[in-house]
Amino acid sequence: MIIEGDGAPTWHVRLIGVLAVALLVAATLFVALNDREDRDQPTGEATPSASPTPKPSPTPPPGLEVLDSPGAAARAGAETVLAVANRDLAESQLGGGWPIEGERPVYVVNVTVRGERDFLLADQVIALRIDEPTDRLDLRFLPAAAALGTEPPFVAGSVDGEPATITMDPVGAVLRIDLGAGREAGEALLVRLSYRYTLARASTLGGDGPVGYGLLSRDESVTVLSHWLPLLTFDASPLQARGDLGAFPPAIWSVEVVHPGVLVTGGVEDDCRVPVDNCTKASGVGLRDLGMLVLDEADVLAGRAGQHEVRVIHGPAVPAADVRAVLAETIAAVELFNELFGPLAWPQTDVVGTPLSRGAAGMEYPGMFILRDDLWRSHDGAFGTYVIAHEVAHQWFHGLVGNSSLADPVVDEAIAQYLSVVFYAEQYGEQAATDLADSMIQRWQDGLASGMRDDPPAQALAAFESDRAYGAIVYGRAPFAFIEAERVLGREVVIGFLAELVRRHALDAITVTDVVTLAGEIDEGLMGSINEWWIWPDPSL
Repeated sequence: MIIEGDGAPTWHVRLIGVLAVALLVAATLFVALNDREDRDQPTGEATPSASPTPKPSPTPPPGLEVLDSPGAAARAGAETVLAVANRDLAESQLGGGWPIEGERPVYVVNVTVRGERDFLLADQVIALRIDEPTDRLDLRFLPAAAALGTEPPFVAGSVDGEPATITMDPVGAVLRIDLGAGREAGEALLVRLSYRYTLARASTLGGDGPVGYGLLSRDESVTVLSHWLPLLTFDASPLQARGDLGAFPPAIWSVEVVHPGVLVTGGVEDDCRVPVDNCTKASGVGLRDLGMLVLDEADVLAGRAGQHEVRVIHGPAVPAADVRAVLAETIAAVELFNELFGPLAWPQTDVVGTPLSRGAAGMEYPGMFILRDDLWRSHDGAFGTYVIAHEVAHQWFHGLVGNSSLADPVVDEAIAQYLSVVFYAEQYGEQAATDLADSMIQRWQDGLASGMRDDPPAQALAAFESDRAYGAIVYGRAPFAFIEAERVLGREVVIGFLAELVRRHALDAITVTDVVTLAGEIDEGLMGSINEWWIWPDPSL
C-alpha cells in the first residue's frame, strides 16, 4: 500500500436486539445459498428394474469436483478437500517453480453481489490443518468492523458439520469460532460459514486505515471488496486506523461469484461450472487473500512480461495513451523484479483503476493492485509511476514473501519503497532514483521539524504516535536501511540479500528478526544499516 503524507452498544447487546431478525435472515440465507447446489442435483424419479443389482464399481479417487461448491466440499470432508486441492489444483496452477511444501489451507466460496452492488451473500468453506493445540479459530473479517458504520453482518456456521458458536469483535474486525474442548495439532477441520452484509458507501466512511481508505465500500461505479470474507490470519491483533491488515497464510482458492457488471479478482478467472448469468469462477494457488472489484463497466488492455500476463482494467473515459503507459510501466516493473527475484507463484497481475480516499494512492493484493483513478495520467516518472513500482514490488514482498502488516509493517513497506528507487534507476536513470530517495527522506525530516517523535520503524502499527508519524517513519526513514547500504556496499549486495529472502521464504512469512538475522549472515555492514535505520532510535544522516 502507498499512503500519502501530509459510546456504541456492545456486540452482544446488539445481537440480542436483532435476534429475531437474524433468525429470519438465517432461514432466508439457507434457502438462497442452497439454490446453487440444488441446480446441480438430478431431477425425476427412479425407475424400478427387474435386473439384478450390479456390483458396485471401484470408487474413483475424488477430483476437483469437490471444490465446485461449499456443499460439495462439506460432503467430501476436510481431509479430501485438502488432498485434492493441494494435489490437483496446485499442480495445475502454481507458477514460478515454487513448490507447495506441506499443505495449504483451502477456501471454497459461493458469493452473490446483489442490489446496486451493495449487498453480499455468501456460503464459504475453509479446510485447514491445525498447527498447534487450540480451542478457537480467529478469522479476520473486515465487514465486522464497527468503524464501517453499517449493521453488523449476520454469520452462522459449523465445524465438521456441528453447529459452531461464533462471536464477532467489532473493534478488532475479528470473527471467533469456538472449537469446544479444543483441537490437537495435526487435526484437519472443515469450517462452513454463511454470512450476509450491506456495504457502506465510500462517501460515508470516516477515519483512516482499511476502513477510511474505502477498501470495503461502494460508490456510483465500483464496489471494492478487500478482506471481504473471513480469512485465516497469523496475526489477529486489533484493526488500526492506519496501515493495512495483511497477515494471511498462502492458500488455495475456488470461488464462484454471481455479480452485476464486470468482476476483477486476483485469481485466474473463468466461467462458472454451472451456467448462471453473470457468474465468474476465480481460482488461485499461493494467494494470501482474494481481492475483488465489481465495476459497472470496464475495458481491458493486456500484455506480457515473459510468461506473466499483465492486464490493465480501466473505465472507458481513460485516454488510450494513458492506459498504454500504465501497462508499459507495469510490465517494465514486473520484468525487472522477475529478473531480480524470480517469477511469481501466480500467472497474472491486474492493475485496476478505482477511487480511493483519505490519502491512499494504491493497494496491493496477490495478483492484483489498485491504482487510484486520478493517477492514470501521472506516469513517465511522476507520482503514478512511483505508485505502480511500489505496488508491483509488493507482489514479491508481502505477496510472495509475507509478513504481518500489524506487527511488522516496516518489512514489506520499506522494501517496496527501496525497490521503487531501484526501478527508477533502471527505467529513468540514477538521478531520477536519487530524486525519489530524496523525497522519501524529506518526508521524514519534515515530520521531525514539526515535532514528531522519532520512533524506530521496527515496531507494531499500533505503537506509532500518529498517522503522519507512521507514514514519515516507515515510508520515509526506513527505506534508507537499504539505500545507505547500497551506497556503501553496492546494489548487488542489497539485491542479492533480498533475492535470498525470496529464495528462503517464498510462500512463507518473515519478521524483522528474520530480516536482521539473514542480513548478518550476508554482510555485517548490511545488518548494521538495518539496525541503524529500523531499530536504533536516532540514526544520523
